[in-house]
Amino acid sequence: MVIFQRIMNFNCYQEGYEHGLNHAMRGKSKDYTGFPKLKAFVTNDAYDSYVDGYNQGYRDGLAKRSGVYK
Repeated sequence: MVIFQRIMNFNCYQEGYEHGLNHAMRGKSKDYTGFPKLKAFVTNDAYDSYVDGYNQGYRDGLAKRSGVYK
């Protein structure tokens, strides 16, 4: 299983970013339950990169929603 985890590296940053941005723009609170569970089952990189992307997307969404930048 360790060899398989090293071969399979999933980066889910973009997917997390889009979910975070979408949630912030719609005024929703943070919710990490949309992460790709199957990919996260295979490797921790999937969940970690998803959360990093989600948090950045959420920050950007809050900034856009409040008009800080356009």
